[in-house]
Amino acid sequence: MKRFTERQKDTYAVAEESIIHEENSYTGEAVNRLAQFENIFENLVKSQ
Repeated sequence: MKRFTERQKDTYAVAEESIIHEENSYTGEAVNRLAQFENIFENLVKSQ
């Protein structure tokens, strides 16, 4: 799996090319991956 995050001291960062700044939000590969993870996690919690 391709990682989008990199550890930086006490936090994580994402490379600029993985995020696109829209007028009032952010999109891009990293945001899409986060959304997929959130959907999977949400479905897992609901199924328990």
